[in-house]
Amino acid sequence: MALHVPWHPFQLGDILLTMPGLCLIGLLHCVTVFFEMAIVEAMSAAGHFKETLSPLILVFSASVVTVFYTLPAILSVAFVYFGEVTQPCLLGAVVAVLACKTAAELAASSPIASFLKWTVAPILFCAISLCNVWRFSCCVATLLLMKFGLAKLSENFKSPKPAPGDPLRILCLGDSFYPYMDGVQTFTTNTIQQLTHMGHEVHVFTSVAGPDKLFGVDVTRGAGMGGNYPGHSLTLPSPALFRALTFRPHLVHLFDTCPIALLTSFVLWLLDIPYVWSHHTRIDHYVQFLPQPGPLIGISVLRAFGTLMCNLCSTHMMVDDAMRNETPWLQNVDDGCKFFWKSGCDVNIFTPEARSQSTREWISGGRPDLPVVAFVGRMAYEKNIKLLPDLIKKFTEAGLENKCRWVIVGSGPADNDVRSQLEGFDNVVFTGRLGKEELAKVYASADMLFNPTVTGGCDLVLLEAQAAGLAVVAPRLPVISIVVGDGVRGKLYEPLNMEDAKRAVLECIADLDRLKAPTRAHAEAEFAWDRVIADAVKMYRKALTTPSRY
Repeated sequence: MALHVPWHPFQLGDILLTMPGLCLIGLLHCVTVFFEMAIVEAMSAAGHFKETLSPLILVFSASVVTVFYTLPAILSVAFVYFGEVTQPCLLGAVVAVLACKTAAELAASSPIASFLKWTVAPILFCAISLCNVWRFSCCVATLLLMKFGLAKLSENFKSPKPAPGDPLRILCLGDSFYPYMDGVQTFTTNTIQQLTHMGHEVHVFTSVAGPDKLFGVDVTRGAGMGGNYPGHSLTLPSPALFRALTFRPHLVHLFDTCPIALLTSFVLWLLDIPYVWSHHTRIDHYVQFLPQPGPLIGISVLRAFGTLMCNLCSTHMMVDDAMRNETPWLQNVDDGCKFFWKSGCDVNIFTPEARSQSTREWISGGRPDLPVVAFVGRMAYEKNIKLLPDLIKKFTEAGLENKCRWVIVGSGPADNDVRSQLEGFDNVVFTGRLGKEELAKVYASADMLFNPTVTGGCDLVLLEAQAAGLAVVAPRLPVISIVVGDGVRGKLYEPLNMEDAKRAVLECIADLDRLKAPTRAHAEAEFAWDRVIADAVKMYRKALTTPSRY
C-alpha cells in the first residue's frame, strides 16, 4: 500500500510532532551525530587534536550544531504552521518570555537567573502558544534534554569564574592573526603579547595558516575559505571550534564582525560562556565593494543576522565610539553593553629616532628638501584608495609642482590600478609592502600622513604616524577628529572630497612644524599598547560579572 503524505502547509506541524514524525527527526539527528563523530575521530587520528577527547565531549561537540540549529528550526516551523495557534496565544507567549527575561535580569546574582533563562521561558512559550497537551509535552521533553546537554557541554568547555585579581584564561577568535597583515591583526598581535606579559593565559582559534604557536601561545586552526588577500582566510564553523574550547577559557574575545564571530556568538550564548565582541571596521560598508549581487543581497542579510547575534552579547568594544550610533546591527543593543576601546600603536618601534637620510632620499624621489606626504595601508578599494590618484594629480598643476612629494606604502588588489593611473608622474614613489622596521623608517623620514579611508574606525596608521612625529591629514569623522584635532596635530577635510583634501594638505604644509610638534607626546600619552590592553582586561572582568542577555 502506497504511503500518501499530505503536503498542505498547515499540516506540516502536525506531521512533524506526531510520534512517527518525532521518530524520523530523532533518527535523522542520530545519523548526523554519528557521521560528525566519525569526522571528528578521523581528524583526531590524523593528528588535528593534540590530546584525546572524552566520549562525552565527542558526542556533544559533534551534535551541538545539529541540535541547536536544525532541531529548533524544525520546531519553529512546526509552531508557525499549527492552524490553531492564534495571535492572542502568540502575544501571551511573547509577554511571558519577556517577563522571564526581566525577572532573570533582576535576579542576576541568583542561581534562579540561569534557570529562568534556560528552562522557564521556553517552556512557557511552548505551553501558551501550542495550547495542546501532547505537543507541549513533546516540546518540554526536547527542551529539557537540550538543557541537560547544554549543562554537560558547558562544564567541559569553560572554567569556573575566577576570583578578582586572578589571571584570566582568554580564547581569542577571528580571521586576522599574524602572519596576515591588516589593522585588526595589529590588535590581535598586541592583545596576545600584552595579555601574556600581564600573566594571563591565551589561546587562539583561527583558520589563518601559520605555526602551532603564535607569540608563545597555542593556536587551534579550523576550516577556512580563501579571502581576497594573500594569506587571508575566512574561518568557518567546524568541530575544531570545540577543540579550541577544551582550553576551558574564562572568557572568549571575538575580533571584528567576521563570519566565525557571528556564528560562534550564538554557540557561546547557548553554552553560557562569557564573551566580549570588539568591532574594528564597518563590515556593512565593505560589502559594497564585493561583486554583484553581493552588495545587493549581502548588506541586508549581514545587517539582519548581525542585529540578531549582537543582541546576545553583553559586552561590545568599539574602537570608534561613533559606531554606537552608526553601525546598523548595534542600534538595538542596550547602551550599557557598548564600550569605547581605544586604539593603540607600538610607540617603541614607531618613533622619530627611526629617521634615515637614505630613506628620506628614496621616498622623496631625490628631493629631500620638499615635504613628503605618505599614504600607508592596504591598496584596497574599500580603503577609498581610488581617490588618491586624483589628489596627487592636483599637485602637478601650475604652481603646485614643488609643494611636496608623495610616497605610497602597501600592496593589494588595487595596486596595479593606482600605479597605472600615476604612471609617468615624478612626484610619487611606490614602495610596496614593507616590514615593520622599514615602515618605521618611512614614517619617521616623511612629514605627514594622508588618509582617505571612511570605511574603518580610527585606522592604526594615524596613531603610528603620530608616534613617528608626523602631522596627519584625514577625513572629518568623529573619532578621527578626536585623535587628530583639526589644526592641532594635523588638518581635517570633508570625507571623499579631494578638492577639500588638497586645501587641507596645503594648509598643513604651510604650518608643518607647529602641527608636527605635539604628535609624539600625544601618542605616548594616549596610545601605548600596555594601557590599551589594560583597559581591555577591565572590560573582560566586567563581562565576567555581567549576566547573560535573555
